[in-house]
Amino acid sequence: MKALANPEVKKKMAEFGSEPVGDTPEHFAGFLAQDRKMWADVIKAAKITLD
Repeated sequence: MKALANPEVKKKMAEFGSEPVGDTPEHFAGFLAQDRKMWADVIKAAKITLD
């Protein structure tokens, strides 16, 4: 979180199209779970399969 507060780090991340956020490990785990569910729904709706 300390690094993410650094203006240079924020600037570099923005150049890569990333939005720096910092929070607890639990919050990040929740974000990942939500992201996995979203992509699973997209994959099911598009009927994407492994070949």
